[in-house]
Amino acid sequence: MMGTRCTGRSRNLVLVYDIGCFIPARKGSERVKNKNLRPLGGVPLVEIAILQALTLFDPKQVYLSTDSDEIYEYTTKYGLGNLPKRPARFSRADSPDIQWVLHAIESLGDLKPRGFMILRPTNPFRSAKMLHDVVDAFEQNINRFDSLRAVQACSEHPAKMWKIAGDGKTLLPILPFMSLDGTPWHSQPYQSLPEIYVQNASLEIALTGRILETKSIAGATIQAFLTSNVEGFDINSEIDFVAAEVLLKNSSRELENSVIYRFLNGS
Repeated sequence: MMGTRCTGRSRNLVLVYDIGCFIPARKGSERVKNKNLRPLGGVPLVEIAILQALTLFDPKQVYLSTDSDEIYEYTTKYGLGNLPKRPARFSRADSPDIQWVLHAIESLGDLKPRGFMILRPTNPFRSAKMLHDVVDAFEQNINRFDSLRAVQACSEHPAKMWKIAGDGKTLLPILPFMSLDGTPWHSQPYQSLPEIYVQNASLEIALTGRILETKSIAGATIQAFLTSNVEGFDINSEIDFVAAEVLLKNSSRELENSVIYRFLNGS
């Protein structure tokens, strides 16, 4: 099966590597109540993710993985690919991603794509250009990596982080390393520390076969895709949601190319 992609509102289809898109959106949320259905700019987060996906994929290549009847209705509204509702045992707050991913892949049977992208609704500010760039980067290295993951430079370096020992008092560094002159990393300026990256909710892509072999959504070899600014924005708390509302309301120049900004402004 060969996939298709579309660009912009005209939906001009061109060939793309055989990649599908999974949007995970279980009901409920512990940190942000009903997060996936909560509207930003009047559009629920899960619907924003669907709109983002449709700038790149044909609707039948996009699949909602959800245990919610209300969220599942978007499958019909947008004519998305048919995927059974996610079982409750794979929809708990502590359920690892590999459970729902394997459920989705196995449910598709012979229709499963050779690769898949994961778009989590917690990132509302993706642009169509970024999604296209990601697929292009993955295709160019398809024989080298099992997956691709979006990352960004850490704002807080792990060398400055600590854990508390069992006595409840003693601090132990997470990274107990030293420079050549014997200075502990935790006592060095940020500028002298190695660059460290943290994964964000922008997206992931993986080869289906390797995920089935390794039982990991990342496989064994992972390609980096560097993001910056709002590209890596992730809503995980009420403060994050308020920040997203402020960014959208103020029409920051950073958002001008985002799918949600263009959708709300009719461009």
